Amino acid sequence: MTDSSISDSLDHKLNLRNLVASDYSDLKKIMDVLYPDMGGAWPENKFLKQLAAFPKGQICIEDNGIVVAAAFSLSVDYE
Repeated sequence: MTDSSISDSLDHKLNLRNLVASDYSDLKKIMDVLYPDMGGAWPENKFLKQLAAFPKGQICIEDNGIVVAAAFSLSVDYE
């Protein structure tokens, strides 16, 4: 491996943004690995409902166009 190929493999293009419905396949891969004892990823319909209920609270980090991390939030009305 040359110095150039090492640096090329370390080039990250990180972007923080809100999740969108088309992110589900990337999220599923992550959640299936991280939460195998909890059944893996949420079903797609549950993800879409969460996204519809509070879209601004669902965020991700993508690296070179691939979702690599996500955070889910709830909006709670105590009234």
